[in-house]
Amino acid sequence: MTSPSDSRSKVQRQALDLLSRIFIAAAAVGAAWILGHFLNVLQDVLIPLAIAGILAYLLHPVVNLVQRVIRPRFWAVAALFVLIAGLLTAAGFFLGPLLYNETQHLVTVAPQLLSRLWDQLYHFLTQNSGPLGNMGEALKSHLDAAASKLAGGMGTIFHTVGLALGLVFIPFFLFYFLVCQPRIEKGWRNYLPIKDPRLKQEAVVIIEQTNKYLVSFFRGQIVVAVTDGLLLAIGLTIVRLDYGLALGAAAMVLTVIPYFGIITVGLAAGLVSFYQQGGGAQQVLLTLAVFAIVQTLENTVISPQVMKQRIGLHPMTIIVSILVWSNLLGGFLGALLAIPLTATLKVLLTRYGLIHPGDATTVDRA
Repeated sequence: MTSPSDSRSKVQRQALDLLSRIFIAAAAVGAAWILGHFLNVLQDVLIPLAIAGILAYLLHPVVNLVQRVIRPRFWAVAALFVLIAGLLTAAGFFLGPLLYNETQHLVTVAPQLLSRLWDQLYHFLTQNSGPLGNMGEALKSHLDAAASKLAGGMGTIFHTVGLALGLVFIPFFLFYFLVCQPRIEKGWRNYLPIKDPRLKQEAVVIIEQTNKYLVSFFRGQIVVAVTDGLLLAIGLTIVRLDYGLALGAAAMVLTVIPYFGIITVGLAAGLVSFYQQGGGAQQVLLTLAVFAIVQTLENTVISPQVMKQRIGLHPMTIIVSILVWSNLLGGFLGALLAIPLTATLKVLLTRYGLIHPGDATTVDRA
């Protein structure tokens, strides 16, 4: 029979355990907020480094293949850079002028198309009495404010001198990462500023797990994004959508971020298809058909073949994580790192007993 003192002791232990979990969760949230503020300040520097790091993840196996022919790693990386430069030059020669003109024209026309859509929506809502009329006024006010904020934000990002200089240095960062990758992999543990062996080993496990997710996600997702972009560019050109090449190129970049990229490009394509000369409902249906075909191919053929390892997160978790991390880490950088960071966070919470092991995210074999 359990004595009253034992019962009180059990309740106290449970209460202390709950308080400790709450404290750890609150500390994690606070640390994430501080880190997010710090990274947001340094975003102009960190975005080029992040892009170079992601490209290094993607190109590392290619460098290993080149090393079978050209043994010194420095010259293998240099040869790969020459090959990539040649391919980009050839692509630029044949497609560069057309892509540049389409992109420039699309950037100019997009605000006008949005304005037409908002005006028509506002006109429809204000023609109705009662709640719909008030909704029209509120919608126009919110959309105008959002457009102003978006324009200001994009202008701040893309016209920052520091970011522009950082983007110029991406090839140099990438070259360094690729050349020094073997040395970094062997010696990075020695530079951890932790003296306690057990704590250091724990940090090594956490960092290696994080790196595992980063490699798994970005290598597969970049290949999928490039493939989707090429298929969309071809399909949209076939159905005679204006700016099809520019929208395909945008998809190559934006669809690295799951859901966000394809939805953004899809909405832009739908807007163009409705308002372009000769456009309308039929053109919208053709455009949607192209996106449906590409998405079907991605889900049934491309992703299962390319994503040999995938991060098992629920679609709703992915969407929420993109919204949360983009606010914590600042815009594009947070959205880009949202999926691997969320998967790693879930593993850490499982490791330290804050969530049930059965709910843990794992890297599954396709």
